[in-house]
Amino acid sequence: MTTLFRSGVLVLTYLPKSKYLHKIITEAAKCVNKTLYIDLLTTSRTQPIKERLASGVLNLSEYYDFITDVYTNASDLCSKIDVRVMLPPAGIGSFPRATQHPIELCIGNTSSIQNLMEFENVVSSRYVFHDGRFHLKYIHAADELKAKSESESEDKAEQNLDSIAKKLKSYQGVVIGGTFDKIHNGHKLLVGVAALFAEKKLTVGVADGPLLNGKVLAELIEPADTRIKSVECLIDDFKPGLDKKVVAITEPAGPSGTDDDLQLLVVSQETIKGGSYVNGIREDNNLLPLELHAIDLLADDKSDLAPTLQSETKMSSSAERIRDLGLIRREPNSPKRRRPYVIGLTGAIATGKSAVSRRLQRLGASAINCDLLGHQAYLPGKPAYQKLITEFGESILSEDETINRRALGSIVFSDKSKLKRLNEIVWPEIARMVEEKLVKMAEDDVKVCIMEAAVLLEAGWDQLVNEVWVTTVPVDECVKRIIDRNGFSEDQARVRIESQMNVKDRIKKSHVVISTLWEPEFTQKIVEKAWGGLMKRIELAKRNTSFL
Repeated sequence: MTTLFRSGVLVLTYLPKSKYLHKIITEAAKCVNKTLYIDLLTTSRTQPIKERLASGVLNLSEYYDFITDVYTNASDLCSKIDVRVMLPPAGIGSFPRATQHPIELCIGNTSSIQNLMEFENVVSSRYVFHDGRFHLKYIHAADELKAKSESESEDKAEQNLDSIAKKLKSYQGVVIGGTFDKIHNGHKLLVGVAALFAEKKLTVGVADGPLLNGKVLAELIEPADTRIKSVECLIDDFKPGLDKKVVAITEPAGPSGTDDDLQLLVVSQETIKGGSYVNGIREDNNLLPLELHAIDLLADDKSDLAPTLQSETKMSSSAERIRDLGLIRREPNSPKRRRPYVIGLTGAIATGKSAVSRRLQRLGASAINCDLLGHQAYLPGKPAYQKLITEFGESILSEDETINRRALGSIVFSDKSKLKRLNEIVWPEIARMVEEKLVKMAEDDVKVCIMEAAVLLEAGWDQLVNEVWVTTVPVDECVKRIIDRNGFSEDQARVRIESQMNVKDRIKKSHVVISTLWEPEFTQKIVEKAWGGLMKRIELAKRNTSFL
């Protein structure tokens, strides 16, 4: 059985033609299960490796084609692997080269290496290995050094055409911008190209605040600090020694409109119009305009998403956030009870909690509806009944001696301290009834229980469950649903939403997130994915194995 390393570096002694490069990357990716760095020592193949490295000559056009080729095809060649292309460092003293994901394995392709001893001497001291030891593995992927069918004249002709077509140059200061959520190959291409062009400084504006409004599943976008750190790590991996400035921005131009040490703005074909806007800002600030360089958008197969999302073909963070729906986000809790396995299902009003609960029940789960238990907690004879009368007076009673919830509501919803006192009385009683039901379910050998509760987190009931699942849709969609379902005005709907826990606070405590925004069939796919993952975790739990 082949041992897989978490991360490795594929060392290319020269630049192979594209079709051979793809074969080599595919073979190298089989050696790792997390991160594959690719280090192109030089683009030339005519000199010994050490001489080529000592020359320090960087062919921008060839490197540009190389990183574009890698990131354009990485999803097809090795979709589960984080591929990162290393560029020549910006400063001296960058060797041995450290990486964000410590390198465990150095990978060489025997068909590409003319002198194995020279190769091993060069690479053994080129990287920082995670355990301080040099690990080397050779793969065998044929390339043009061994393929006789390729014409050298054709190679030269292609190289000449490329050099004529691209007259690329480097710049002291380069700037880019974006959301940079869920780092994907499109981000790597943008950062990689910008780093390639940057001789000294790379500035990055990371969208935040109002710039995130309207983004799909904006509530799932990582915090700005997290995204900034991800970009900084990419830059350090790609081109150590660069002076980097990565900052959050809340208006479109950011530092590109104000910094006087920038010369080039790298954009995508989609955002190229933004370059004119930025230069307009710079003109207002008496700064020289930036040169613009546009990279192509990377394509993404979205056939796994909802039909309404499939018309857009570009690679995007939005698609990655949608793909993460239904997946486990962090380790489950470990309540004292062994069975049943409890899912706490919560979410804001009109986000589809009950609909998701019904779907899970059809897949085999049992359910407890805490809202219904709440009604029972008010009944005569229940522990909370007399406490409520003592606390709020007999004016809350109806003629039949039951508690008039509307009368009680008029008292507590106008006074937060009284609402807090009501919750202190009722919530523990609901929790007690939940525990009784869970004990009965365990006796009946129920394996999975869905505990549906709008106030699961506010009441602290997440301590009773193994996992918290949160349903979410955009606020405007919630408003529309409340108006249609409850007959509220828009203002009433928004007041109801704003009175509840913030969606981001819910998601911070969640283990699984489900959105009911799209077609019912797609919601079903998300629920089935979540259920399938749950079944695997329960099976793993029997063996005391990590869930992630």
